[in-house]
Amino acid sequence: MRTTLPALLLLSISVATSACKKNESSPPPPSTTTSKPAPSPGAPAPKALDTANIEKLAGVKGKLDNKSGVFKVSAPRDDLAMTISRDVRMTPPMGLTSWAAFQIMGDHVMVMGDIVMTEDQVNPVMSVALDNGLEVTALHNHFFWDEPKIMFMHIGGMGEESTLASAVGKVFGKVTETRGGKGQMPPAAKIDPAKSKLDTAKLNAIFGHEGEINGGVYKVTIGRTTKMG
Repeated sequence: MRTTLPALLLLSISVATSACKKNESSPPPPSTTTSKPAPSPGAPAPKALDTANIEKLAGVKGKLDNKSGVFKVSAPRDDLAMTISRDVRMTPPMGLTSWAAFQIMGDHVMVMGDIVMTEDQVNPVMSVALDNGLEVTALHNHFFWDEPKIMFMHIGGMGEESTLASAVGKVFGKVTETRGGKGQMPPAAKIDPAKSKLDTAKLNAIFGHEGEINGGVYKVTIGRTTKMG
């Protein structure tokens, strides 16, 4: 390797020198790329959210994040006298604020939000969300040992700005309407599964499978056979 390295080095320099001279004497090849015309001064600006329209339809004020283009409207639940472990008072900034965020996605607008509710508000508020074209993507709790028990419903949607903002406004409106225990409570019922009497023969006929009963609870298991590729 020590004897051949200088020769290789000289060869590389020679080739590079020849190429440079060739480039100096030869005119550059014609460009094959097509330049894009500059946008005309009168071209329409990119579509932007009508934040005033969203606030009007949602019924609450919002704030625009100019960097991300996200407009977020918020509705603090300042009506809730909620505590954790009896002695820790929770306020809206500590996680008791409903919100919905809007952002342009291509030719549509996307909305995502989190709605703060008491248990009796879940059914009426969820019904309004679904009836107005929103998706309910989650329903859960954020806290332990909270009193009253607070539930959080995630909503989402894709479509036209006014339609989504109006739907969010109706959800917020239903939350306000059902405050103070004015929601939907479950019907009073005393049920002890151990004392229930079920017609297992009729249930077997309906399912087409043999079930089993244990402690007053009927259970049927339906398996499926398939082939794995």
